[in-house]
Amino acid sequence: MQLDPATSEPNNVFAAPIFRRAIEKNDPQAMFYLGVMYLKGFGVETDPVKALGWLTRAAALDSGNSYYLLGVLNTHGIGMRRDVGQGLEYLSTAQAMGQLDAGEYLAACDGNAELQYELGQMFDRGIGTMPENDQIAYEWYRSSAQKGHVGAKFQVGLMLLEGRSVHAHKDAAMSLFSEAAEFGHTEALTMVNALSLRLPSALYQLGLLYGRDDVVRHDPQKMLGYIQEAAASGDANAQQKLGEFYIEGMLVGRDQVQAIYWFRQAARQKLDSAELFVNALERECADSLFQIGKRYFHHPQNLDFQLTRQWWERAAELGHAEAISALRSRN
Repeated sequence: MQLDPATSEPNNVFAAPIFRRAIEKNDPQAMFYLGVMYLKGFGVETDPVKALGWLTRAAALDSGNSYYLLGVLNTHGIGMRRDVGQGLEYLSTAQAMGQLDAGEYLAACDGNAELQYELGQMFDRGIGTMPENDQIAYEWYRSSAQKGHVGAKFQVGLMLLEGRSVHAHKDAAMSLFSEAAEFGHTEALTMVNALSLRLPSALYQLGLLYGRDDVVRHDPQKMLGYIQEAAASGDANAQQKLGEFYIEGMLVGRDQVQAIYWFRQAARQKLDSAELFVNALERECADSLFQIGKRYFHHPQNLDFQLTRQWWERAAELGHAEAISALRSRN
């Protein structure tokens, strides 16, 4: 595949210099980088055809990395008609050139369950040079799960639960979660306890799980929904977390009345940290205000020290010596 260098230069401050280096220096590494950029949409619009073109040109100049990606693209039919035989040939060439990932890919194709799971993760999240592709991720996860891989069973269950690349099937998902939980998979046990038994503590943990971006995909609305359900069902930690959301205006509007309500609910269950918020917000306790400021010190939303400063300034107004000193040291 040939690209016209006179008309193909990307209009992007990062991609354009790499393009010029690829054209002027005939640099295979620059061509490879352009291929990855078009494959994943880094600084340019995603374009598998252009990605294929640059990778093909780089491979012709003995780029092992490009042979590897061409093998992946051909094997799965990304940007082209699927050609498994050609893909395996490219992967073998890359492996012979010392490209380690190609060897692992071939081992996964030969049935290595752990490597199949890892490839599922790479396509699931678009890790490294891999494009994000739910369908391919599901295929690798399913193949690994069929060989008994516990983590893969969880991920297949998750995709079935969410209907991601497959028809949603909650019963099948719960069955896989149960199997994984029996082997000690913590998140799978959380799914069972939350979705089947609706245990408040599990609903809260599931909410936190969706607030992260490692085992499951980050989903703020699901996080909020599960935490709200857990709070309404009486989980003290969820009640405090919901109170914090209302104070911070995170996913909900700022509402001190609602915040105090949920902090009170949690404090009635003897949650000391919730009592701290009640003392600060209702009773204007200077030391409680100061201690909450310290709690926010490493909070991800504490940009430019703003959250901590807000609490410490209120404590300082009430004459709290440590708050006054801490603020002075920050000025």
